[in-house]
Amino acid sequence: MRIGKSGEGRLTVHALSSGSSGNSFLVQFGDDTLLIDAGIPVRRLAAQVAQRNGGRPLSAVLITHEHSDHSCGAGQISRRMQAPLIANAATLAACAARDELGFESRELATGAECAVGRMRIRSFPISHDAVEPVGYVVSAGGSTLAFCTDLGEPTVAVKSAI
Repeated sequence: MRIGKSGEGRLTVHALSSGSSGNSFLVQFGDDTLLIDAGIPVRRLAAQVAQRNGGRPLSAVLITHEHSDHSCGAGQISRRMQAPLIANAATLAACAARDELGFESRELATGAECAVGRMRIRSFPISHDAVEPVGYVVSAGGSTLAFCTDLGEPTVAVKSAI
């Protein structure tokens, strides 16, 4: 899915996997590329990222929550593609507890913002049975994408983000 006007200044979203067997989405803006969730095995994930990303480096991996269908490949893809894993402290701790090897990480507190390349990212809380689940708003080039999955209910924070 492409959001915004054609050309370099457009957000592009690819669903790599979606459903109970695993979730992962690739978001691109020019040379900046985010992976949102990494819930499939790293071999399959790396192949799909390479196919959609044309060999460009991965800028970061955002994790919405620690459930394995959203995070089982997170540490491995972060290490393989030398991209930091970005999530709130509780989600990073849960991912680290499951992954014996270290990975580069950046904490993004729930409700906070950060930049990854030319993309702005803001997290927002969602209702789900995880330690501290979030959705993300990604903005670049005048376009905005609200990303949230596994919603328990549409809260005020979710409605505001959308």
